[in-house]
Amino acid sequence: MLRIYLGRPGFGRLIARQSLYLATLALWLAGAAALAVSAARRSPAPLLSWLALGGAALAAMAVRKRSVRLAAHSALTWTMNGLGLLVGWFRVDPRTGREAAC
Repeated sequence: MLRIYLGRPGFGRLIARQSLYLATLALWLAGAAALAVSAARRSPAPLLSWLALGGAALAAMAVRKRSVRLAAHSALTWTMNGLGLLVGWFRVDPRTGREAAC
């Protein structure tokens, strides 16, 4: 649906509805960047900072949901939905080599 609305009215509202999924993917991307920087500098500080950020986010969700299990489940669900969003965005029809119709 996002590809269809790209450049049209309503796209901003649709992308805003995906904010949790996009934020979760951004956190994972920041983790990959922190890992790369840690490896390049041979210092664990960037990776430890990212782990602290992720841990703080998970702790805040656990307090809000009153369950560590539900917080972890939400984070996993948002990750999977975010990955599905990316797959749908970049999906290509193997027969034509063009964007697949959704």
